[in-house]
Amino acid sequence: MTETLLLRLAENGQGIRDWLLFDDQGEGQGLVHSGPPDHAVIATARRIVALVPGCQVTLSTAQVPCRNRQRVLKAIPYALEDQLASDVEDLHFALGPAVEGGRYPVAVVGRQQMDAWTGWLRQQGIQVNAMIPDMLALPLAADGWSGMVEGGLTTLRGGKSGGFCCDNDLVGMLIGLQSDDDELHPRLTLHGQVVQDFEGLDIEHVDEELKPLQVMAHGLDMQSAIDLMQGDYSRREEWGRYLRPWKATAALLLAGLLLAGVS
Repeated sequence: MTETLLLRLAENGQGIRDWLLFDDQGEGQGLVHSGPPDHAVIATARRIVALVPGCQVTLSTAQVPCRNRQRVLKAIPYALEDQLASDVEDLHFALGPAVEGGRYPVAVVGRQQMDAWTGWLRQQGIQVNAMIPDMLALPLAADGWSGMVEGGLTTLRGGKSGGFCCDNDLVGMLIGLQSDDDELHPRLTLHGQVVQDFEGLDIEHVDEELKPLQVMAHGLDMQSAIDLMQGDYSRREEWGRYLRPWKATAALLLAGLLLAGVS
């Protein structure tokens, strides 16, 4: 049975908040552990998925009349430019699976933040297979929103590829605004061990015995989640950046071998 190592990165981008091994059915193989896993766990995992803090990622949608994903990825920054506070050159864009009408779910995060996450993981010798915004690992609500409260923040998911993170005091107001725009009901399914009421929302509490990472292991669907490791941060590009400095050395070595063979 395939085991996936699920890591949740800390808010400050320097460290691992907690981790869990789980199987293909989302069932945890052991306890949730705080801090980073040891090297033996990393080495034996078949797949490693990192959940990044949703408060540092913006989820949106864009309409691009094209089916070639590489071309769409190049066009998306300019399709969303008017909605973003930062220059598109300073941002990284990742696509989800296309939906009807040529619309694409999009995750947007600062390049500086992506560099911090990937650089820290590389320093620790951790090669992740995917990097997912944590709100997209919450279980999908059949009707309305799903959420989880940790401290003063609530992480929310609305639909397959929508969601955001906000202060607890703003949950009712923001869900009301988002529900009007997206035709989602102002109904909230709260997961995890924290039981809390929000004014103006119809709330159902579930999974009250599960820790946050256990809830996310159940809710994670790699087929529909938006993997941030695209474009400049794809595995192929990462290997290309690593090998590029060695190209000249390899060419000289090959030339030397050819001359030796001729002589």
